[in-house]
Amino acid sequence: MFSRYPLHYTNSLFHLDLVLDILRSLTPDQSFLIDGDIIFSSSRSAVGDDLLKWPKSDDGYVRVPYVIADYPAEYLGKFDEAFQDFHKYTCVRFVPMKDESDFLSIHQLNGCYSNVGRKGGMQLVSLDVKCMQSGKGTIIHEFIHALGFWHEQARSDRDQFVTISWTNIWTGFENNFMLVGDSRNFVQYDYSSVMHYSKRAFSKDGKDTIIPIQSAEIGQRVGMSPLDIKKINVLYQCAPGKYQPLSADSEHMMDVQTPNPVSPSKPVLSTTTSKTAVLSPAGLRKSRRTLESFSCDFESGPCGWTLSGDTLNWTLHSGSVLSVGTGPSHDFTLGHCNASREGNYLYLEATYPNKTAVLISPMLRGPQCLSFMYHMYGQNMGSIAVYKRLNNSTEPEELLWSEKGNKGILWLYGSVNITAQDSTRYQLLFKGTTGSGYSSDAALDDIHIQKECYTYNEMMICAAAMPS
Repeated sequence: MFSRYPLHYTNSLFHLDLVLDILRSLTPDQSFLIDGDIIFSSSRSAVGDDLLKWPKSDDGYVRVPYVIADYPAEYLGKFDEAFQDFHKYTCVRFVPMKDESDFLSIHQLNGCYSNVGRKGGMQLVSLDVKCMQSGKGTIIHEFIHALGFWHEQARSDRDQFVTISWTNIWTGFENNFMLVGDSRNFVQYDYSSVMHYSKRAFSKDGKDTIIPIQSAEIGQRVGMSPLDIKKINVLYQCAPGKYQPLSADSEHMMDVQTPNPVSPSKPVLSTTTSKTAVLSPAGLRKSRRTLESFSCDFESGPCGWTLSGDTLNWTLHSGSVLSVGTGPSHDFTLGHCNASREGNYLYLEATYPNKTAVLISPMLRGPQCLSFMYHMYGQNMGSIAVYKRLNNSTEPEELLWSEKGNKGILWLYGSVNITAQDSTRYQLLFKGTTGSGYSSDAALDDIHIQKECYTYNEMMICAAAMPS
């Protein structure tokens, strides 16, 4: 099973050589491509040009219509796999063309290539079956081009991270290593990007043409890296981690909450003498034994959440975790706006493999919406699950939400609607289970329980703008 944030890419590097062999069948003076797999354009700034973005609908989704030419049946499933990754992790929706004037026309021509960004009208994407032999990675690569992104090593800050060995490049193909001078770099340089060339791209003698300044594998074509996902979400202003795959029956039947842009004044957390933080308007404080709304960013402590576990517990922490290759480097509340600001979050330190820690809410009542930020980074990552436990009941706890496995180095948004009668009293439980090894530090921050969901856009309001 493909891990969406793989740690090792060496098995896929042969595929880059295959693609480059196909592209080298055209001599430089014959080729209509630049950067190896990009259809020539007079512009090298698609990411910086909003006119070349695909339009966003009022419901918050970016729909990219497409038609697919005849492909062998075994390859059609690879397209579905690639589409589902975009649908699950971004607000981009690849949808079958109906009567739209702008659309992608996907064919198996000589090689794999695409335009960068939306060009208008019928827009060619070539995906030769030879390029698709190792799976969905190359499909995702070309579609990210179509969304508006150049290759990672074409970034304007490229030379700070890799060295180009010009003498090893196939004669006449040096233009494939030129920079995009006005690129908008939404995220830090990403060696693991699916958009990065391999070390021997366009090599004339088998020697490296791209040498990472730091020790890193480059050129994977397995799938999107965490930063690939993040930069798409930033460019199109959509919420990472919030979306789920569409129904196979209809792309309009989406059982998700639409990400309507909002700019509210974020309520502030007030803390009572019992150290229970309750989400209240500024200047108003209240405390209840049974709560109808509740919120905690952990800046003033656990806010009334209690702990239970077999041999470990959720721990209040700020800054980076002590282990390498796992856990967050900062909290979400303050750190997502300024990583140098150290706020608090709860994390599960994976000293003991395959153990569970439980975070228990105060007593709640009636229908609610739970929203929160979570972080699950590490090659041995376990799971986080949310349960509902009824008060004074022998019924089993109800599973409301769960995620498992490595999700990459980023905070993700989670939410779930809680169904209950107005008079029903219950508690919510976050159960974190460590994985099989030490690289499985999970974390939680900004937990909100409200009558209406605290949206991703509300989460993203910087704490610096909050009333003091």
